[in-house]
Amino acid sequence: MVKLLTLAVALTACIALGEGRMETVTSLQFVNGTCIYQGYTLQNGASKHPSDFCEKWKCNAKKKTLTVLGCNIRRRYESCFHHSSGGYWPQCCYYYRPYC
Repeated sequence: MVKLLTLAVALTACIALGEGRMETVTSLQFVNGTCIYQGYTLQNGASKHPSDFCEKWKCNAKKKTLTVLGCNIRRRYESCFHHSSGGYWPQCCYYYRPYC
C-alpha cells in the first residue's frame, strides 16, 4: 500500500499528509522551474527515487507542488523509527522495519 503525501507551498513550503495535517517543510524550495528538496534538485515534471529514502518524488514546479509516494506504515508502528535495508521505491517497502 502506498501513502500519498503532497507537498505544497503557500508562503512557506508545507507538507500535507494524507490525514490532513499540515507541517512546515523548510527544505522544499522552487527555484527557476525546479523543485529543491532534501538537497536534491528535480526539473519540472521529473521524478526521483532517492536511495537514502524509500520514496518516489515528482516535481511540479509550475504548480509549486512536490508529490511524495512512500510506504504504508501500520498504525501500531507510527511512532517508531523506520528503516529500509535498501533498494528503490516501491520494492524497498518490502524491507521496511520498525525500530521502537
